[in-house]
Amino acid sequence: MASLVSRAEQFDEPQDRLTRIAGRLIEAFEADPEHEEGDRCALSFSDSGAEGGMVFFGYDDNVQALTDLLAFVQAASMTMGLRLDIVGLDEDGVTRFDG
Repeated sequence: MASLVSRAEQFDEPQDRLTRIAGRLIEAFEADPEHEEGDRCALSFSDSGAEGGMVFFGYDDNVQALTDLLAFVQAASMTMGLRLDIVGLDEDGVTRFDG
């Protein structure tokens, strides 16, 4: 998965097999009879670590989507007895906190 980070890109349209599958999942999510206005979805997927991606639906910006996704991963980790600390770093690798 580390190799994916080195070539991370953002697109508005599916780019490969996995993102096309994710696009169809989002279409099914939106078409579901229980879907309500304001519902949001974040999908993360991988093909044996060789390919992968994320799809966000219903968010005004990707920062909020990623924040929600990380909060969910942190909560899921806690249910397994794991501690997951998330720390933001600037491009130079320095941790900075406001306040």
